[in-house]
Amino acid sequence: MNKVRVQFFVAPALAAAAVAILSGCSPPRPAIAPLSRRHVDNKVVDAFSRLPLSFEANRGQLDPRIDFQARGLGYAVFLSAAEAVVVMPTPSRTAKRSSARMRMQLLGANPSATAETTERLAGSSNYFHGSPGNWKTGIPHYGRVRYRAVYPGVDVVYYGSERRLE
Repeated sequence: MNKVRVQFFVAPALAAAAVAILSGCSPPRPAIAPLSRRHVDNKVVDAFSRLPLSFEANRGQLDPRIDFQARGLGYAVFLSAAEAVVVMPTPSRTAKRSSARMRMQLLGANPSATAETTERLAGSSNYFHGSPGNWKTGIPHYGRVRYRAVYPGVDVVYYGSERRLE
C-alpha cells in the first residue's frame, strides 16, 4: 500500500490565503460555528488546542454529502470519500457570519470508497433540533477516519494532532 502524507496547518495566514484564493467555493456550513479565540479565555484556548481532533459520523445532523465532521479552535473539517473541506470564520463588515473555505478534492477518486473509523474517543455529540423524533444523540467520536481504496491500492487516512489535520 502506498503512503502519502498531507498535513494541513490551520492558522490565520491559511485563512487569509483561503479567502484570497478560494472565495468561490461553497461547501455546507457547519452545524455549530467553530469556537473563536476572541470569545474564549487564553487558558481555555490553550487547553482546548491540546485536545485530540475528533471525528463524528454524519447520522443525519449534517448535509448528506458529508460523511464525517471535526471541529477545532477556529475551524471545522468536513470529509467525504472524494474531498476534505476546511471552513474557517473570517471577519466581515457586511455579513453577520462569514467564512473562508478550502477544499481538497481527490480528482478521479472512488466516490464509493468505504469509510472506517478507529480510535474510539471518550464523549459523544447530541443534536436537539425540533421534536424529539428528530434528535440525534450519542454520536460517538473517533480519532481516525480511513477511506479504503480511494484509488486502486491507495487508502486515505485523516487524523489530527493538536491543531493539525494530517
